[in-house]
Amino acid sequence: MHPSHSSFHLPQLGLNKQLSEIYLAIILRAMAFSMIGLFVPLYLLREMGLSLGDVARYYLVWVGVFVVVTLLAMKFACRFGFKKSIFFSVPFDILALGLLYSLESTGLPYFIPAIAIGVANGFFWSGFHVHFAASSDKGKRGSEIGLLYALAAFFAVLGPLAGSLILTHYGFTMLFAIASVLLIASIVPLFFSREKHTVCAFYLGDIAKVFNGREFLAFIGLGMRYILVIVFWPVFIFMALGTYLSLGIIASISAVVGAVFTLFVGKLSDKKDRGGLIKIGAFIHAVIFFFRGSVQSFTQVLLVDLTSGMSAILADVATDAKFYDRASESGKAAYVVFRELGLSVGRVIVLGAVLLTANLAGSFVLGGIGSLLWMLY
Repeated sequence: MHPSHSSFHLPQLGLNKQLSEIYLAIILRAMAFSMIGLFVPLYLLREMGLSLGDVARYYLVWVGVFVVVTLLAMKFACRFGFKKSIFFSVPFDILALGLLYSLESTGLPYFIPAIAIGVANGFFWSGFHVHFAASSDKGKRGSEIGLLYALAAFFAVLGPLAGSLILTHYGFTMLFAIASVLLIASIVPLFFSREKHTVCAFYLGDIAKVFNGREFLAFIGLGMRYILVIVFWPVFIFMALGTYLSLGIIASISAVVGAVFTLFVGKLSDKKDRGGLIKIGAFIHAVIFFFRGSVQSFTQVLLVDLTSGMSAILADVATDAKFYDRASESGKAAYVVFRELGLSVGRVIVLGAVLLTANLAGSFVLGGIGSLLWMLY
């Protein structure tokens, strides 16, 4: 059953209805993960007493499950609809949060939640990328992506700070509960209208048809950069500064600055050469990565985080606009899976290096190398 289409109207913001629904869903999801995602590696390290190598194993399990599920989820999305694929991801997101919280009391192996989050991510991104590629406007794609990123950042800006305060005063139980409610709310907007779904087909052989060696290397570099920024940079900040609150404040300040800058970059990427923007942003990002491991004070960390975030935005918005252009021109499903495979190879390279060396600061050199590869896109 769908809600009455006349009883609720989404703010259009100059967008078509399908896009405005995606935006509202992403805003709510971003709020949930901005509160908790930053602290999951620290939860495993501090609350569960795992080693850095164990955390790397946790994310290796996640990557492995994600790759397998992405292949299956894309077939599911093509057959049943991309909104349904996104919808299907949320129960697994919530299950993963519940499993994480219950690790200590149940004695479950620590990698079990990674399986659930891998399933969730496989279904979510398979549905989201193809749905966005089909719903967005090629001529305004950079602006639309910039607006999406900016809105998500604006509404999630208090997430890291709120999450750190909740952790400090109420613990992980309350944090998991609030994040779960927001995740449930995030899927509601997608069903304000019926999905205009055209049945497609996805086969493994389709990946070979869209394969491009240069682009695959760029995606590997992106994967190397992503896993370091999302997982190991927050751990490094906490180890350097010692409190959840400092980590939350830095993340929130960076989100505010990034949100404003994203609106500018989105419009810029529709007017300028996207390849040039990617090269400039990725090169600056690479240089910053080579110095990340040497920062120590709050001011130094904040400066690196701000500069790194703005350079990443410059390249990210142009990259995603170019990616959705490519997906629209070729087989959408196959090109999305091709990208996810490249990202996953990059993640495995970094996770394997951290597992073998346990050198957190040294791993940022790989982020610099990955960012240089990113310039190939």
